[in-house]
Amino acid sequence: NEPGLSRTSPGEVDLAVYSHDRLHQEFGLDETSLQSGTAACYVGYVIEVESRDRLVACLDRGGVRYRNIGKDLAVDPSDGLGNLIVFTTGRQ
Repeated sequence: NEPGLSRTSPGEVDLAVYSHDRLHQEFGLDETSLQSGTAACYVGYVIEVESRDRLVACLDRGGVRYRNIGKDLAVDPSDGLGNLIVFTTGRQ
């Protein structure tokens, strides 16, 4: 178990529960960018992709704003219909 993070993985779905501090540290989000303020809430999901270059080309072609989070890319809730969408090329 990691500080501020609890995970469960039933089958192919990985549910991660983050503390507010950990959410801010890992994804740069704070309570004001979440729909429920300080209460527990759904934030978003992670999509594993085969090619970062192909993903960037698709996002750019579609005019979708994104930002780098370490080795991953993220679409913020303001651009992801209320969802934080994190794209990764591999899970740890």
